[in-house]
Amino acid sequence: MEWAMWRVLMKYPPRHIYRFPRIGGEAQREYAEKIKSMLPGEDIVTNQEVDVIQVKMDPRARFDAYIEYLDNKVTLGLMTSVLRLFTKPGFTEASAKEANRLQDNLINAIQRNVKRIVEREIYEPLLRSHGLDPNENPVRFNWGIPEKPRIELEDINRFYATPPHVEPALSRDEVRRMLRSLGFPIMVEERGFEGCEVKPRIIEAQNSIIVQPVKPDEIDLGSLKDLVIDSEKGVRLTLEDDSQSRRIIAITFDKRKWSGWNKKTVKRWLDENLQLIEEKICRREMRGGG
Repeated sequence: MEWAMWRVLMKYPPRHIYRFPRIGGEAQREYAEKIKSMLPGEDIVTNQEVDVIQVKMDPRARFDAYIEYLDNKVTLGLMTSVLRLFTKPGFTEASAKEANRLQDNLINAIQRNVKRIVEREIYEPLLRSHGLDPNENPVRFNWGIPEKPRIELEDINRFYATPPHVEPALSRDEVRRMLRSLGFPIMVEERGFEGCEVKPRIIEAQNSIIVQPVKPDEIDLGSLKDLVIDSEKGVRLTLEDDSQSRRIIAITFDKRKWSGWNKKTVKRWLDENLQLIEEKICRREMRGGG
């Protein structure tokens, strides 16, 4: 039936017969090749006598049923009724839900078939290869229902509170966003270098990355002091330590100690650690410690 429908649809596009009564032979074949190669909308220009006869289709021919049949095939092939909601008049949401309910039966049948094949052809040979009896050690393949994981405080703490030498899976900003989503009244903070009016410079050299929050011409070279924060990853602070205040002049990240340093990881490290470091420096300054 589909083959016959295709023959009918291909039979009725507009067709024309070109007749050249005064020429023949090679000239006629040349005109025939030109007419065959014409694109839709193009016309042929000639000074020869030519008759154009249009082959008309039967005005009683109707293709609505053919087109609807093909449209139904597309819906069956895609296995979704969503398109009908936008294209078919009278197809309501209730009709779509009923169609999806019937479609779920087909999906469930496919899932059961896949489940049996996986258990029979993968799980059972794998268990036997390890000396286990599949009847005594049944391993089942379950599709389950896709659900969004529920985030608990213990999960956030487990992924963020890691040992000093292990990079946490979550950044500080990500933890704050998760806590806000759980209902904690956390304000959106905009952190930067304390007392810095300009955007800090990040200079990447061959063996190191240097962050400069203070302009070089504002530094008192006689009061500089180096402080190693992380010897394993090569993080070092340069402080301006005078009698009046203590502030961060530069932060150096040694790529020879840890090859993972780049501008992106440096910015993430600053977001997670800078505020804590500044707080410790401020507390020392208030106590007057060295």
